[in-house]
Amino acid sequence: MSNFVKFLIKTVKYFLNIQFVRYLINGVFLFVIDFIIFYFFNKIIGFKVYFCQAISRTCSAFIGFWTHKYFVFKNKENDLLKFSLQGILFIGLIFFNIFFSSFVVYFLYYIIKVKNILLLKILTETIVVTESYLSLNLIFWKSKKNR
Repeated sequence: MSNFVKFLIKTVKYFLNIQFVRYLINGVFLFVIDFIIFYFFNKIIGFKVYFCQAISRTCSAFIGFWTHKYFVFKNKENDLLKFSLQGILFIGLIFFNIFFSSFVVYFLYYIIKVKNILLLKILTETIVVTESYLSLNLIFWKSKKNR
């Protein structure tokens, strides 16, 4: 193996050990899923943008619970009560974000007049992702003995 490949592997491993980097990678993954679903319902089915946002956000959020818990926050909590509480809090965050992100889309699309769908989604996701990261840190926070 060349020195460059070894350096590249070491660099990737280093950055994957940083929680926020994993969060960003996961965010890109979930954004792609979200955008594909949003585009399908908006451009192919013909739903209004705020309905598309609610549908795409819901689908990507369910996938996001598992990827955030295990990949981003590396939370391996096995206690059923704590796992259930995390699930309930995450579902609460999902519902909040569905309405919050739909409001942001509505505001940007109809009030600010952002008509480019990609730009609309990027602006919305930037706002929602920032709020979500802070919330998810609280939901998946681990005590020192579980780190």
